[in-house]
This record gives sequence, C-alpha cells and structure tokens, in this order.
Amino acid sequence: MNSTLQQVSGAIGSALLVTIMTNRTKTHAADLMTSAMKHLTEKPTPAVLAELKQQVAMKAMLEGINDSFIVSVGIASIALFLAFFIKRAKQAEDPNAVKPTGQKIAEKLVEN
Repeated sequence: MNSTLQQVSGAIGSALLVTIMTNRTKTHAADLMTSAMKHLTEKPTPAVLAELKQQVAMKAMLEGINDSFIVSVGIASIALFLAFFIKRAKQAEDPNAVKPTGQKIAEKLVEN
C-alpha cells in the first residue's frame, strides 16, 4: 500500500509541476513576444522573425521551468516546517507482561 501511495503521489506531483511549467511558459511567451515586437523599428524579415520566435520560445521555457522550481521550493519548505510537528509513536506495552512491584525492585537493587 505504501509503495502504491508513493507512486501515485509522485505522479500527481510531477503532473502538477509540468502543468505549472506549461502554463507559465505560455504566459511568458506571450509577454516576451509582445515586448519584442514593441522594440522592433522596422518590419522583420521571415528569417529574423523565425529567429525571434525561437529566442522567445527558449526564454519562455526557461522562465516556466524557473516558476515551477519556485513552486516546488515553496511546497518543500511547507513540508519541512510541518515535519517538525510530527510526533513519534510510543512503543506499545505488552498487556501480559508482569510489572515489577516496588519490593521486587528494591530486592534487585540490594542484590547488585
């Protein structure tokens, strides 16, 4: 059960981070392309436009990956903080075990 839970949790976490990366990449690509088009002084040739699209796509992908890592650092920080509040389980006592009485303890101490 534990192994299955780890596999499912890992798949969900990966899907979440890839979704964040993809959405942020699209957002950054639109912003970068708008910014790049504003700075052009003349109509670009097809070769210049293709190079610009390639540069924008690479920069947008890099920014999307960075955003995904920032989210993963936030999640890890929250998990680290919560880990300090995990309490250790106490060992279960055997109900059939005979508990030593005070007199038996005193006798054992005298023997030593």
